[in-house]
Amino acid sequence: MPAVAGAGTLHAVPFSGASWLLPERTVNVWTPPGYHQQPERRYPTIYAHDGQWLMDDSWRSWQLQHTL
Repeated sequence: MPAVAGAGTLHAVPFSGASWLLPERTVNVWTPPGYHQQPERRYPTIYAHDGQWLMDDSWRSWQLQHTL
């Protein structure tokens, strides 16, 4: 079940690497409200490459889920 993040939904998507160079990991994808009800609508995209502090609720996090 996806987690609700701010005014949207945070999906934990498993990603399987093609080789030992790319290990298995979870990729977090945030979608805005109404994303799946309007598949034809275009949305801006932000790629944030950080391993751990984007959406954590600790004081050292970017807290991206609240910023967006």
